Amino acid sequence: MLNSYQRTRLLLICGAMVCFVIFWFAGGVFHIPYFRGYEASLLQMPSPTMDLIVVIVLVLGCTAIGTLIAGSVRFDAGLFVATLGLSALSMRGGPIGDVLRTAANRAGPPVVFFMLALELLFLYAVIGVAWSGLWLLRQRGWLLGDEFRDGIEDVNDPLSEQANALVVQSAVMVLAVMLLTRSDAKAQVLVSVGLSAFLGAIAAHSWFPIRPSVWFWSGPLIVGLIGYGMSYFYAANWRTGHVDWILGGLARPLPLDYASFGTAGAIFGYWTARRWQRSRETVGEAQTA
Repeated sequence: MLNSYQRTRLLLICGAMVCFVIFWFAGGVFHIPYFRGYEASLLQMPSPTMDLIVVIVLVLGCTAIGTLIAGSVRFDAGLFVATLGLSALSMRGGPIGDVLRTAANRAGPPVVFFMLALELLFLYAVIGVAWSGLWLLRQRGWLLGDEFRDGIEDVNDPLSEQANALVVQSAVMVLAVMLLTRSDAKAQVLVSVGLSAFLGAIAAHSWFPIRPSVWFWSGPLIVGLIGYGMSYFYAANWRTGHVDWILGGLARPLPLDYASFGTAGAIFGYWTARRWQRSRETVGEAQTA
């Protein structure tokens, strides 16, 4: 018999594996990316409209499947495993250097960074729709909220504290991504983004213990927009496939990297911070008694 901890991990692992296989198989069927091992930017592919539709269906579908598998863990566990599965599309492709070198054939300013920012906004809009559906199910009592998992009473946090948590999450993640993302190698980028989002969520929650997780997984969106927006003006050698200016590390991850490992890392960091908060409160109650 598995204990609660083992059962929780098993459900999350099974959900992530199922979603990853679905994304990987669908990526092969619909040629996302078109050339395996190269570009992994949806808007730069030969049929972007179809690719975007496929991603919408996959994210929403895998969120539903993940909720059926791991929804008893937390109400947003389905989104967590779905975003981990989304990383399969990025792993099928190449680094951002391929995207930049392909775009270098076009004359004019580096519009490619604008397209990357637009793609990132699209991906997070889809993630936001998926999360809103889970939040609605939680509000109606069909999924259990965080308070039932952590034993922490939920309160209506002021908007100012929620905004502050997002700022701290984004700021910590900016610093971590700059330090960790030293190249555009796929494995390094994915691990760096996921770890940075995880650390950012823990730091933000330690200062502003608010809920729900949306205020934490929105951080990778902010970081990505900063990286692409600033690189539009300051990335001098982008045509060679390099973003080697001071904030270039923020533009090395692709939108799929931020939306997959970035979102999953932030959600997992939020869960971890909630458990630590409960442990501190339990110790405090014991000392008081």
